[in-house]
Amino acid sequence: MYDSILHYRKIAVNQCKLEQIADVEPGKYFLATVHRQENTDVLSNLQSIFLAFSELDMPVIVPLHPRTLKFMDNVPYRSNVKIIDPVGYLEMISLLDNCYKVLTDSGGLQKEAFFLKKPCLTLREETEWIETLDDNWNFIVGTDRVKIQEKIGVSQFGNQKDSFGDGKAAEKIVDYLVNH
Repeated sequence: MYDSILHYRKIAVNQCKLEQIADVEPGKYFLATVHRQENTDVLSNLQSIFLAFSELDMPVIVPLHPRTLKFMDNVPYRSNVKIIDPVGYLEMISLLDNCYKVLTDSGGLQKEAFFLKKPCLTLREETEWIETLDDNWNFIVGTDRVKIQEKIGVSQFGNQKDSFGDGKAAEKIVDYLVNH
């Protein structure tokens, strides 16, 4: 996964222009995704999440998953929350690479945020990637808007450990196969 995002990040830089995806400045927005059943199918959870987004001091770009869209009729939010159509992988990498911080219930996006050194708030009660919790790179906040507000303000981050390798696993595998 690390190898993949590093590879496609180079392609995204050349092929995806941020201004064509969302009307935001690099480093001056939050990237958010919400699609898990426990967040979309429970109206109070979805409302709490979008209320928290509405209280943030920068734009929140939300490529809205079709699953979430079905439940948005009763979810108020302010104008700083910019809902956009779902995006492809390269566009998502571009949004991730240029954002300030990430708010997500996606397991994969938590890890990709870690790889690109983007602080993350996990909108769930658990994470598969406990390594990302070290040194303030990821916080489990659930749907609690107070926790979201509290943790979004954290601005000190430790050095990331190389828990997921160095992003060169594919090279090492090919080298081993060729030379052994």
